[in-house]
Amino acid sequence: MRRERGRRGRLNGLLAAATLAALLAGCAAPAPHGASDLVTDHARVAFDRHVESRRRAAAVEGDALIWTEWRGQRLPGVSVRLYLAGPDACRLRVRGALGLALEAAVWGDSLMAWLPSERAALAFDVEADSIAFRDPGARVWEALASAWKPPTLAWERAVTRDSGRVLEWRDRADSLTLAVDRAGRPTWLRVRPAGGAPGLTVHYTSWLEVAGTPWPERVEASL
Repeated sequence: MRRERGRRGRLNGLLAAATLAALLAGCAAPAPHGASDLVTDHARVAFDRHVESRRRAAAVEGDALIWTEWRGQRLPGVSVRLYLAGPDACRLRVRGALGLALEAAVWGDSLMAWLPSERAALAFDVEADSIAFRDPGARVWEALASAWKPPTLAWERAVTRDSGRVLEWRDRADSLTLAVDRAGRPTWLRVRPAGGAPGLTVHYTSWLEVAGTPWPERVEASL
């Protein structure tokens, strides 16, 4: 499968409120001694609690709006039905005027797309088709549900930046950088695959709180 450099995608309103409810730094001056530790502890406790709550949900579905920007040109938005199932599966369905226009799914190391109007199906396997990202199903789940799990060492080595913490670690041979605010909510994440392949950057610009657990409401992803 070919991928063009510069491709950008934006995912908006990934998890609808009604569905989720149903499923339920560069600081100018150095911080005083011990202050960064307090920030880390508070952010980490909140972060771990929120991630665990989202992981316990196991599966969610909701309506989503997807805007795509291709070679600097923004394409019309598309309404989709999105299904997430932890820890490594995602499916979306796009309906057109005449019915189902596209169905795509990713689970584990496999990706599939079905276009009924063309009677065409595409299937990919990570190893067989030399796809850069390992475990794409897990990556999609982690990105859309913000279910990242940095190791303890990443928290211990986290640095203070922009009133939050920035963590770095390696996972499945990929390099990850995650920014977390004081409330323990991710603000952005960058994944750099091994071998120099194009990376993925995810920004979490809006959150929706359901039953005390924040879920990503607006996600912007770019390749």
